[in-house]
Amino acid sequence: MKNLINGVDEHSDTRLIQEDTVSSLIQVKQCLLPLMNKTNLTLDRFLKDLNEIVDKNPSLASKLTLCNSNSMALQNMYKTISNRGEVTKEKIQNAVNIGTYYFIKEEKEDECILTLKYYSKSSKSESNYDINALQDLRGRALLISKPGGSYDSNGQIDNTKSIMEDFVSQFDIAQNIVNIMNKLTQLGHFGYRKYNESVKGTNRLRLISEKLKKELELWENIVDRAQENCYYLTFYPAKHILAFYDFYTKEKQPHISEICQTLVSFVNRKARLQKSQGF
Repeated sequence: MKNLINGVDEHSDTRLIQEDTVSSLIQVKQCLLPLMNKTNLTLDRFLKDLNEIVDKNPSLASKLTLCNSNSMALQNMYKTISNRGEVTKEKIQNAVNIGTYYFIKEEKEDECILTLKYYSKSSKSESNYDINALQDLRGRALLISKPGGSYDSNGQIDNTKSIMEDFVSQFDIAQNIVNIMNKLTQLGHFGYRKYNESVKGTNRLRLISEKLKKELELWENIVDRAQENCYYLTFYPAKHILAFYDFYTKEKQPHISEICQTLVSFVNRKARLQKSQGF
C-alpha cells in the first residue's frame, strides 16, 4: 500500500487520481481476494459469497464504482510503478544528455540555488529538479550503476553504467560549485554578490568549478593579507565589508553612509567616515 500511495505523488496526475482512489482499490482487493482465490465455484455459490462480502462491507460498492471510474488512471499508475527503474534511468539519461544546470545567486541572498532543467520529447514537457531531487536521483544512479543493478525490460544486463556514473560526477561537480559560491559569498567577494550561470555537460561544469576554485583561493589570500595589514577589518563580517565597498564605489546613498558610520563607531566612537579624493 505504501508503494502505491507514494506512486500517486511521484507519477500520477493528482487531477486524475487521488490517494483515496488508490486506497479504495486496495480495500476492494482485500475484500474480494478470498473470493477470487476460491476454485470450483458455482454461480449460485459465487453470488452468495459475494452478497456476504457486500453485507460485511457496506461501502464496497461505492469504492468499486470509484475505482471503475478511474480505471485508466489506475492502470497507467500501475504500469509506471512497475516500470519505475526504466523511468529513473530515462530521467538520469536526459539529465546527462540534454540537461542544463542553472546556478543562481541573488545579490540579497546568502546561498546559490542549483536547479537542473530539460525538455522531454517523450512527455512533451519540461522537467525541473532542485538540489534535493538531484540528490535523490544521485542515490538511485549509484544503485543502478552497481554490478548487477541495471537490467532492461527483458531481464538482460543494461549497459547504462557509464551514464549513471556521468550523472553522479556531474552532480558532485555542480554541488561543489554551489559550495564554492557560498564560500565566496561568506567571504564577501565583490565580484560574486550576484551570479547567474547555465551549464551543459561534465567538461563545462568542471571548467567552471576549477575557475571558481581559483577565485576562492585568490580571494582567501586577499582577505588574509587585508586583515594582517588592517587589524580592524577582523571586526567586520563579509556583509559589512560589502557595505564599505558600496560606500566607496557607488554614488552617495544616505542609508549606506549611516550603516557604515555605525559600523565605524562600533570600533571607535570618535571616528568619522569620509570618502577619500580617489573615489
